Amino acid sequence: MAIVYKIDLPTDKILCAYNNNVIRFNSDSTETPISATITFNGLTVTLYPNPTGFFYFNFKDYITGLINTDNFKDDAELLLPTATLYVDWTSKVFLYSSIDITINLANETTDTDNVPVNWLANMFQLDNKGTIPSTLPKILHEDSVLTFYPNLPFDVTILTPQTGDEYYFTNIDNSLSLTIEPPHGQVNRLIISDGDLEYALFDLGYNEFELTSDKIGSGDGATVSIIRKPITCFKGIYIKWINSFGGWNYHYFESWRKDQTTKDTFELNNDFDNLEDTLSKVIQGGKTAFNKIVTKQEFTTNENKAGFLTLFASPKIYLYTGTFGQQTQVTDWLEVSLTPSTITLNSSHKNQSTYNLTFELPPLDTRTV
Repeated sequence: MAIVYKIDLPTDKILCAYNNNVIRFNSDSTETPISATITFNGLTVTLYPNPTGFFYFNFKDYITGLINTDNFKDDAELLLPTATLYVDWTSKVFLYSSIDITINLANETTDTDNVPVNWLANMFQLDNKGTIPSTLPKILHEDSVLTFYPNLPFDVTILTPQTGDEYYFTNIDNSLSLTIEPPHGQVNRLIISDGDLEYALFDLGYNEFELTSDKIGSGDGATVSIIRKPITCFKGIYIKWINSFGGWNYHYFESWRKDQTTKDTFELNNDFDNLEDTLSKVIQGGKTAFNKIVTKQEFTTNENKAGFLTLFASPKIYLYTGTFGQQTQVTDWLEVSLTPSTITLNSSHKNQSTYNLTFELPPLDTRTV
């Protein structure tokens, strides 16, 4: 006898951890099913059948807890020169599960199955359904065009199958290539620049890249275009955030301002003396204060803003506090939050879009009673 799936987990795709991942199954045995157990990544869940003998389970809540262990904290040392020119990012956004499923039958026999699956800390939406094949490489960015600003840190996040092959990140325009060798993880961050040193892959301006297992280019790999755009005078702010695929996006805002918001904490009644003996009728408990950065970004077309729009729903955003043109350390990034807002995604009237953003910095230390 065997387990029969009405809905199964596809093993030829990488599953999206932050979407529902449902299985429905039963036994083809004539014996009555009593219970079922699902064991994966050190967890065991016990299920009981519905009146028709089927079992139901959704992996989403369990897998998201297993795959996100530090709230997507970016603590990677992305420094050049390094022997590999990339950093393994697998444990942060990727999870492998060997799922054991057992159905316990009334006659004390069991039906069993094993399902090996891979999970990525990403999601698709109802109006943008998609899949990620497990046999092809993928660049974990929404945009087909990225912008790289020399003398600022920048990396590209990639996903490669566990085939044992070497993979190549090749500039098609000048044939310069970076080799990704196994047995490193399936998700890697290619270090393009650490703020001081830059890996020599680029021509000035537009560069087209292909990620393949064939250095010449097999045509079935992933592609991305990167614009190398030097900054003549660094006066803006530089932001990075984790995108919907688990990679890191970067953006340079040229114009900005910093504001400060303060708020009274509390007041205590101090009106106990005669008027001539009173300096104040209340005692101020102090103030809370925080700074915020106000900026904006304009797009003249709808092209290449998909990645930028993931900023608004990103769970992790950092502000660059390091020095332009110097090697970047992990401590050169300050976590900030983006003030909630309503944004225009697309419009039938015009392609031009202006996005106003307010980043809140961590609260300031103040004196309070």
